[in-house]
Order: sequence, then C-alpha cells, then structure tokens
Amino acid sequence: MVINTLKEAIKSKKIVTFHYGGLPRVAEPHMIAITDTGKWILKAFQTWTFESENWPEWKFYSIPNIKNLTLMNKSFESKLDFEKNQLSIDKIIMQI
Repeated sequence: MVINTLKEAIKSKKIVTFHYGGLPRVAEPHMIAITDTGKWILKAFQTWTFESENWPEWKFYSIPNIKNLTLMNKSFESKLDFEKNQLSIDKIIMQI
C-alpha cells in the first residue's frame, strides 16, 4: 500500500522512486497530509525526474496518482528549508 510505504520512508528517511504524471521521479518524502479539500498529498523534495527542467525542488504529489512506488535503500537528511506549516493543509498524517 502506498501510504504504508510512504510512512516507512518518512520514518526511516529513505529515498523513494515512483511514476507520477507518466514520468519517473526520485524524491525525499517529508510529509503526508490531507488538504482542506480532502485530498491526500505527499510533500517531498524531488531530486530527479526525466524532464527538460530537471532541478531539485519541493513538490506536492496527489497520493492516489503515485504509481510504482519503491522504497530505496538510500537515506537522506532532513532539509533545512522544509516548511511544516502549509496554508492548504487540514491534517498532517506524518512528517519528519
């Protein structure tokens, strides 16, 4: 199950890979939350994707649209610029 794998990744600070919008992604998951409109989202620091504008950045992903999620055996450090408070977040399920 995607949620359980993401929770384990956050707890153990492990990098994940997945497909989103038809593209492969590599990311450092930092938070699972529910928005004020009831959508389950992942906030992660995306380190790689197969796009022309490939630069590391913070991204929000709709969890139901995450496909082929894999927990990697590679750790990451929490980012200093991780903002825990978000305007559209109604409930935080888990975060670093």
